[in-house]
Amino acid sequence: MKSFASNLKHPDHRSEKRLMTLLNRVSHLDREAIGSLLSKDLDWDYIFRIADSLHAAPLFSYNLREWEDREPAASELVPFLQEAYHETLALNMHLLHEFDAVVEDLTGKGIAVIPLKGAALARDLYPSIALRPMYDIDLLVKKEDVAGVDEVLRRIRYRAASSPAAGKGFTYDRRYIKETKAPAVIEIHWNLGEENRYRLDIAGIWDRAVPASKGPGLKMSGEDTLLYLALHFFKHYLFKRLIWLCDIHEWTQQKEIDWSLVLDRARSQSITTFLAYTLKIYEDFYGVRLPLRFEEAALIGPLRKRVLDGYLHRYPLFHPLADESYLRQRVFAFTCIDRMSDRLRFTMDALRRYRERRSA
Repeated sequence: MKSFASNLKHPDHRSEKRLMTLLNRVSHLDREAIGSLLSKDLDWDYIFRIADSLHAAPLFSYNLREWEDREPAASELVPFLQEAYHETLALNMHLLHEFDAVVEDLTGKGIAVIPLKGAALARDLYPSIALRPMYDIDLLVKKEDVAGVDEVLRRIRYRAASSPAAGKGFTYDRRYIKETKAPAVIEIHWNLGEENRYRLDIAGIWDRAVPASKGPGLKMSGEDTLLYLALHFFKHYLFKRLIWLCDIHEWTQQKEIDWSLVLDRARSQSITTFLAYTLKIYEDFYGVRLPLRFEEAALIGPLRKRVLDGYLHRYPLFHPLADESYLRQRVFAFTCIDRMSDRLRFTMDALRRYRERRSA
């Protein structure tokens, strides 16, 4: 890639971050503000690095296309962003074609399927599937169907790449790989998180699921989808992606959400900390105000709040992917858990697994 001249006059990159905030969306694009920022002397190297490392380059490319012939800087940057756009388009076309075929095979055997993350959102929220990067296919199935799913996937040339069986320890997913000339990776989930950290209402999620409007299979209710996106975003905050925040923005902008119901379900499933911090980050990033004050409702104690705020300060939103120590990751995971009983259970399990690794 050509190296753009870095702007050292503003080491905090305030204008660059503001531009990326404006570009990290589909709904309510502020073209006037974007055009004004593009006329400034920006650090384009920084913008490209962040867009690439936080998986937002295809979306930025799409939103900058109308300025490509009008702004010199955009005309140089956009072609490099477009490389990511075209690569994502090609990969997603393949993965979604594979997704359609796999779900058809599974549903043909009477196995219910709910797509997750990119497989659920690329067609539903975005004007082009190229805007929502995905690198594998995530599917939620019922725990009692795991053996049947395994049989179907093996028949269509997938092999299991991870060995844990459903129900063993606190595992909740299994990875499959199709190693052909058109390879693909599928992650089969029978839960949406470890049972020693949350009390997720998987039965309720299935009861509330409805037929997908775009693509095969079922889809979670609007409130359940938002809760899952919030849980996934903050659970993986140390390895965050800007596109995950865009998912949440587009879901809240394009769907009808019962916010009181979201809070009630978060409380009953012990994920109010994840919800509160994700939505606080969302509000601060996009400059919006949600109808409920989730941070206050979460009742996060002062010690846990201090620890989690410290992580946010150490790893701000535009910080590239963090390669953190196992201990620091475990402390973060521990502090996110709502209930003391669940934190103790999580700690005992972590110590058990640590001893098993040491003795292996």
